[in-house]
Amino acid sequence: MDRNTVTGFILIFALVIVYSIYNQRKTESYNEAQKHIQDSIAYVDSIARISAIEQQDTSNAKPLSPVIDTPTEKDEVAAITTPDADTSGMGDFASLMIGDTETYAFENDIMKIKFSNKGATISSIELKHYKTFSQEPLILFNQGNNKLGLAFYDTHRNYIHTDSLYFKPLNIINKVSGDDTVDLVFRAATDANSYIEFNYRIAGQSSMIDFTVSFHNMNTQLSDKQPTITLNWATKLNVLERDIKSEQKHSTIYYGMPDNDVDYLSESKEYSGKDAKQIKYDLKWICFKQKFFNTTLISDKAFKSGRVEMTAPDSGTIAKNLKSTLYLPFNNKEDITYPMHLYVGPNEYYTLKKLDIGLDRIIPMGSSILGFINKKFILPVFTFFERFTGNYGLIILLLSIFIKLILTPLTFKSYKSQAKMRVIKPEVDALKAKYKGDQQKFQMEQMKLYRKAGVNVLGGCLPMLLQFPILISMYRFFPGAFNLRQESFLWVTDFTTYDSIYNFGTSLPFYGDHISLFTILMTISSILYARMNSQLTGATGQMKMFQYFFPIMLLFIFNSFSAALTYYYFLYNILTFGQTWFIQQFVINEATIRAQMEQNKTKPKKLGRLAKLQKRMEDVQRQQNQNKKRK
Repeated sequence: MDRNTVTGFILIFALVIVYSIYNQRKTESYNEAQKHIQDSIAYVDSIARISAIEQQDTSNAKPLSPVIDTPTEKDEVAAITTPDADTSGMGDFASLMIGDTETYAFENDIMKIKFSNKGATISSIELKHYKTFSQEPLILFNQGNNKLGLAFYDTHRNYIHTDSLYFKPLNIINKVSGDDTVDLVFRAATDANSYIEFNYRIAGQSSMIDFTVSFHNMNTQLSDKQPTITLNWATKLNVLERDIKSEQKHSTIYYGMPDNDVDYLSESKEYSGKDAKQIKYDLKWICFKQKFFNTTLISDKAFKSGRVEMTAPDSGTIAKNLKSTLYLPFNNKEDITYPMHLYVGPNEYYTLKKLDIGLDRIIPMGSSILGFINKKFILPVFTFFERFTGNYGLIILLLSIFIKLILTPLTFKSYKSQAKMRVIKPEVDALKAKYKGDQQKFQMEQMKLYRKAGVNVLGGCLPMLLQFPILISMYRFFPGAFNLRQESFLWVTDFTTYDSIYNFGTSLPFYGDHISLFTILMTISSILYARMNSQLTGATGQMKMFQYFFPIMLLFIFNSFSAALTYYYFLYNILTFGQTWFIQQFVINEATIRAQMEQNKTKPKKLGRLAKLQKRMEDVQRQQNQNKKRK
């Protein structure tokens, strides 16, 4: 492994590590700063709104709390009742707060859903075509761990939560399939002509549930002093994957604006602590995202600001606790309708892209150039190979070969430049001996020699640098590629997590609790490649020692990375090994290169950009030498 290759590998992994640390710190600092700003704005806003409401209501009645703020603890307690609780002060809604909780099972071709009559909410969802890592039914959240409902003030100043009301199902349907569509309707009626209705329209082969909330003839029972009503949604997400820490890291809340801009809570706070953000602008959708699945609520009428909150899991079976408080515009009329949609399914890029709301950005493919490479190059090629085989080990191999072929011109240019450096090395050594006591003079004469011989000092490094974005893009692509989830190959059971051939039962410092075989193979292949290059380049001393030390360091860094990534890097090393051998044996002829360089020395030079740079460096060094002599 020559100096340029070593420098290349160092830059690849240094960039990955530095980027990860920088991105984490930048995101945390940004979120913290934004929280302080938004909290300050919310405080000023609440004071202004309280003042305005108090001026409108000069009676002795208690004014309504500003709906833009989170309801007070007293309001929350008053809204939660039990069958034995005193509901005499709850006005028209008192009778709806007493009842027995019942569950209704329903399924289509894609999922199994359980509805609860208390709150008319979805209490659990199972995706029929997927399993957890332990091959159990894949249930996104268990019964009782998902609450979605509205909250508002009635004319008696009571703060009512729909998840405390007992709804009556108007139709009990157990199943829909194929092209059929059904409506599951739940009503909470305060009298014969006034009711709140939750309508779930579900198609047989769809992951999208049309969810509509309606208020019919409720205008005399709801306060007209509230400009918005509140939508509360809280979920405890189940652990679904093998690597719990990785799943917790990638479980968070994303939210999208009407202009398709997207933001999210920091994924870096994965294991402990709390993150929250006050949102002061309109939202189109809110997404409770896990590593490979998501549940997203999309509103036809934009949410008028809100708050999102993420807290650490409260048990080993929960990936993350997520909560959102959103505000819907309210104008007290006889009939009010809020049409919404609930997407429940995998984080598959093209599926989410078709929704055309920016939801595909929840998939961590990287930003700027990395995201461009993954979305416009890697993913289309990967998808193309999927048409011919379902063996993902073979697909990754084909992808590796394809990328190697695409990068061959750059690789050849790099190797040719390295060959030129080897050919001219005796002349460089002669200059070094001649100007042993004058380093500046040596460097000046060395650059003059390179320029005359047509040797580009950056020729071996720049082609390698141009390949780095693709290598780093793989670091983002493979761990989050949904199609690789639970795909097996050889000893690998799931390409998206580490491949373990032995578990220690305890975690070893800097290494982990398991042995990843592909990481070991990647390390061995790197060492073999380093040995081959050291023989070709004659590397000695510290450079040679580092060539062997660096792969061993990667053994510890990559042990818990996804098997797809370490498998790809192993293949990349093997292909590079073969490519280097082939080019050195059959393509590059050092005698021809030497003859060309001698011919270059006799030709007048037309300075290109790099040659001009070398010339300027020579002039600077010459000037420095002259200044030194004057002293």
